[in-house]
Amino acid sequence: MSELILVNAFDFETRVALLENDNISQVFIERARERSIVGNIYKGKVIRVLPGIQSAFIEIGLERTGFLYVSEILPTDSLFQFEDTEEFELEESEELSQALPKAKLRGKKRQVQIQDLLRQGQEILVQVIREPIGDKGAQITTY
Repeated sequence: MSELILVNAFDFETRVALLENDNISQVFIERARERSIVGNIYKGKVIRVLPGIQSAFIEIGLERTGFLYVSEILPTDSLFQFEDTEEFELEESEELSQALPKAKLRGKKRQVQIQDLLRQGQEILVQVIREPIGDKGAQITTY
């Protein structure tokens, strides 16, 4: 399969097209006058955890839920719980800290499972790293 990327850039607009076998498969348009949400930080709520693809859908107040890969979750105690009180739950912090050392096994990397880090209804801080495209929501990170 032959792939070709075409870029057309002006001061006011940048257009990118991906051609596969001489057929347009994707087109991206970024306009200077439109505001981007990349870099925005949101307090999100975990809507669904998908262990099969090691990702989760996070409600961040946009039209579509954000998509969070397990590799985009900061592997520290910084996954704060937003409760009615301002106290950080130490038990959950210890659980997370104990799960992380198990991620390395004799020099081989082993991913921490997303279901060990997130649960439905949990609130976390996230940042948008990629705009929503088509029918897909924004890609987000906790870094």
